[in-house]
Amino acid sequence: MVHAVITATEVKTQVLMARGVRTPEGYAATGTSTDALAVASTGSGTPLAYAGPVTLVGWLIGRCVRAALEEALAQTKEGHF
Repeated sequence: MVHAVITATEVKTQVLMARGVRTPEGYAATGTSTDALAVASTGSGTPLAYAGPVTLVGWLIGRCVRAALEEALAQTKEGHF
């Protein structure tokens, strides 16, 4: 679960940096001060020992975070966020 959070945070930071999102002071935004993240598990199925970006579950986490953040940033630019 810890690696799931790390993977999601790394992808989020990559997207913000690639999009050039800055703080009001001009620093590169990482989103850290506004993070809200929950990782849930049903407890069923095969346990996963690791959820880093080189695993299937890590790749899926990264893909979902990237898509959601790109959509949110696009809506922000259009004034819909």
